Amino acid sequence: MNSSLQSILRAREERWELRQELVKEYRKPLLSLSMVIPGPDKNRPGVLDGFIALLRAVEASLGDRILQTSQVYGEDGPSRHWVVDMAPRGLKALSVGIEEDHPLGRLADLDVLCEDGEPLGRVDIGYPPRKCLLCDRSAKECGAARVHRLEELIEEVDRILGNL
Repeated sequence: MNSSLQSILRAREERWELRQELVKEYRKPLLSLSMVIPGPDKNRPGVLDGFIALLRAVEASLGDRILQTSQVYGEDGPSRHWVVDMAPRGLKALSVGIEEDHPLGRLADLDVLCEDGEPLGRVDIGYPPRKCLLCDRSAKECGAARVHRLEELIEEVDRILGNL
């Protein structure tokens, strides 16, 4: 495993631990925003601007229900975490709405953790799995089978970021 991949995986693990600590401390649901950026460069040009646009949309949607925020800039890209005074299912529905409706929503990875630290996914509340960036199959399916070339995925990310 190369050092870049190791540092990305380490950053993801640290982000997961931070999220668990926040849930444990506040005993409230947590919403996390990170970016869907394929390839080794999670901080490529335009990602931070897209991230900021998305976090503004999230914060506008959450309003005064935000209890605490934490932000991290790591090898796995930027992330922000909000402890929220809101039911987890409603929080997940709100996040799916942003992922589906915001011009940059396809690049938003909005995860919800319940008060017990367990993730709440799209399928858990009746939504279909996330679609691939390039086709109608599930993102998980295409990613696992490496259906698309990395260059194609990066081109699509750059196209979406160009909508800023």
